[in-house]
Amino acid sequence: MNTKQNWIDQRFPLTKTWNEHLAKY
Repeated sequence: MNTKQNWIDQRFPLTKTWNEHLAKY
């Protein structure tokens, strides 16, 4: 799953920030 996140992060850096918010909850 980490690989998918890395791929999305390259295309959508915002996803990383959004994911961090989800991880908080």
